[in-house]
Amino acid sequence: MIDDLSNNRAYYPNKMGRFFLAALQDTLVQDGYNDLLEWADLAHYAESMPVDNWTRAFDFETIAKLNQGLSELFGPRGARSLALRTGRGFFRSGLEEIGALAGVIDLARGSLPLQTKLKNGLTAVARMFSQTSDQTTWLVAQELQFFYHVDPCPVCWQRTAESPICFITVGFLQEALCMLSDGQDHRVQQTTCKAMGEDSCIFRIDREPIK
Repeated sequence: MIDDLSNNRAYYPNKMGRFFLAALQDTLVQDGYNDLLEWADLAHYAESMPVDNWTRAFDFETIAKLNQGLSELFGPRGARSLALRTGRGFFRSGLEEIGALAGVIDLARGSLPLQTKLKNGLTAVARMFSQTSDQTTWLVAQELQFFYHVDPCPVCWQRTAESPICFITVGFLQEALCMLSDGQDHRVQQTTCKAMGEDSCIFRIDREPIK
């Protein structure tokens, strides 16, 4: 549910903002991280992280601006690589708390069949975002693939683009799938993007691991 959509604002909880910034800092190392914060006029985050609580106050606009800054500072190819790494780090940095909250850790350690783990795990992650933030997320399962929907999307919030730009989410999903499948990689591709005028951001996930 969007808390303040009428004013074009939407939020992650502060705690999730901390996880995101920590992943970005780890990916870029300190100098690159500081340069990005300066570009985005967010230098205050170099001195202090968001408060460590679940209050919804970390603005989607902040995430989208930092994502845009990656492209501006590092170019399309470099930004894509950095965004994927940041997304993976975002999942890892929040794994202990977010993973436990979503039930993903228990699923990964269990003895269920792989396809059941993937479906239940992705559904749990989607539910976690929908319940704790203004990001509404849901999973559609088909015979050969899963489709992970995000609307609204913080990564491309109020941006326009000619091609999908939510590689941070792609990386996040790649890392979640890797954990759920005991280290196996899965192909994840963004097929629609709200920045291109689509109704939602959709990520297609192959059910079978990459051979």
